[in-house]
Amino acid sequence: MIPLLLALIACEKPAVDPGETATTGDDSSNSTPTDTDPTDPTEPTDTTEPTETEPVDEDRDSDGSPASEDCDDLDPQRYPGATELWDGIDNDCDERVDADGPITGTARLSASVVYKATPYAWAFDCPITGERAAGALQFTVACAPTDPDEQEQIDLLLGETLTITPYPGDEDVEGDEWSGWVSYTSAQGWDSEGDGRVTWTDFDSAEITLSLDSVWLNISGSGSLARE
Repeated sequence: MIPLLLALIACEKPAVDPGETATTGDDSSNSTPTDTDPTDPTEPTDTTEPTETEPVDEDRDSDGSPASEDCDDLDPQRYPGATELWDGIDNDCDERVDADGPITGTARLSASVVYKATPYAWAFDCPITGERAAGALQFTVACAPTDPDEQEQIDLLLGETLTITPYPGDEDVEGDEWSGWVSYTSAQGWDSEGDGRVTWTDFDSAEITLSLDSVWLNISGSGSLARE
């Protein structure tokens, strides 16, 4: 009986000291997790803030003018400062084509009329206003006498003013010259047609000539025009 009692005592688990914590090699449920740095310490950390990349201002036609300044970055003949040509294109990017734009000037004309076998002759200083645009030229020459003493005769024969304009349908213009028919219209019905010509000496100025030869009315003269 005594040997059996000793065997039972030997098989009991030894008591655990309350001040000690029991651990096992496989159980990790009671271990306390620790914070870990996800950064690999072998990789350097870049703390530089990213900078915005400036957009590239292209010059696709290689004319030396960037696209932001070029009025046509696909045409090397068009850029600010280019030589303007008589080609119907805005070469220098100033938003004006050739000599297009409002024009003003003055023409000095002489006129002669034979009325009831009596000749009359006058001189006129004629303001000119007009515009060249989109391949067409418009102008109006409005003539009035320079001598007040002649006003009564002119009013009787020509009317208060004599107006000259391009003949309807004959306004087309290209290059540095226009020529065509002009219409002479007076308040007294002395209407007729004649020749007109405008020649540009440069893109900002031109010369105008007018001529009408008929049995009863002759008018001729010239003047200067300037682009505004």
